[in-house]
Amino acid sequence: MTFFFLEKDLNVLNSEIKKLTEQIKEVAKEAAEGSEGGNEWHDNFSYEEGRRIQEMLSLRLKELTEIRQNARLIQPPKLKDRAIVGCVVTIKYLDTNEIQTFEIGGYIVFDNRNAISYNAPLARMLIGARVEEIREAVLGKTTKRIQIIAIS
Repeated sequence: MTFFFLEKDLNVLNSEIKKLTEQIKEVAKEAAEGSEGGNEWHDNFSYEEGRRIQEMLSLRLKELTEIRQNARLIQPPKLKDRAIVGCVVTIKYLDTNEIQTFEIGGYIVFDNRNAISYNAPLARMLIGARVEEIREAVLGKTTKRIQIIAIS
């Protein structure tokens, strides 16, 4: 399976993989130091805790590494006549008149910018839509009618 990423998110993915690798090394070092007290390994809380944390970090590293191996960099579109990855979309919920603006991001959106993954139900509903188009879908437990107000 291919995972599409905008450059900013792919850079963060690479940084996260590096950070996790360093954290795993540090936790392993701390666990080894904790077992030097002469206690049996199975009676040593710091060793056990270190191993547990190392296992959790390793699972996350494995997951992100697999995603990275299947990641493909995409560029934001130059022509923004349809809602696609890399576009900023403004929508209006027709039942409440609430207006919301966000970027349709890559497979994983890491930072706190106002973006959602293209894999999120709302983004999947909007992909391919044009300005003024109305889309309808079930989000959560309710059916929502949404109009595209702007794409940039």
